[in-house]
Amino acid sequence: AAGLVLCLALLRGRRRVLCSGVLVLAIALTLSRADAGSVAFAGILLVLFGGISTKVRSTLVALGVVAFAGLISVPAVRVRLGNSFGSKDQGSSARLDALRSMPHQLEGHWFFGRGFGAPELVSQTATAATNFVANAPLLAVYRGGVIVGITFTVLMLSAGGFAWRLLRRHDFECAALGAGYLGLMVVAFQLDIPVITLTPAI
Repeated sequence: AAGLVLCLALLRGRRRVLCSGVLVLAIALTLSRADAGSVAFAGILLVLFGGISTKVRSTLVALGVVAFAGLISVPAVRVRLGNSFGSKDQGSSARLDALRSMPHQLEGHWFFGRGFGAPELVSQTATAATNFVANAPLLAVYRGGVIVGITFTVLMLSAGGFAWRLLRRHDFECAALGAGYLGLMVVAFQLDIPVITLTPAI
């Protein structure tokens, strides 16, 4: 999803069309609801609040309708979306369990966190065995404590304010970059497991 945002902001002409098409397809094939939701939310923001021209807005709406129709025509995607947040959705259940267990995980570590070098944050095996809360601000608290979490959240929201100003600009590239960040901030940063489980490069 971040790559798609950068593609729309930095590339031009046929390269933009080709690369964005490949990335949209890749997002669909991962069956990641958080990525798809981030892109969809960003697209809605761009159409409703972007400072773009009416022609570009109409083109985006048409492309969105075609993309949505194409995606739900794929059985795996349709089943994945249909099962979202139901009682049999393991992803949603794991996220709720992680929220419930976080106070216990941080018991005695609220001020300084578990530390950035904690085994579950640097070991792929330990990471896979730990049910982290899938939320970037709360992960910042988990790693560095309440002060780090508050600092992260302030920076994230400040960037969101800057992104809103970009969204309102009249050039498509800036508007797409602003909408893309807001989509990631509102959806992926709050719900996406990969913001937690990507093993750090050390």
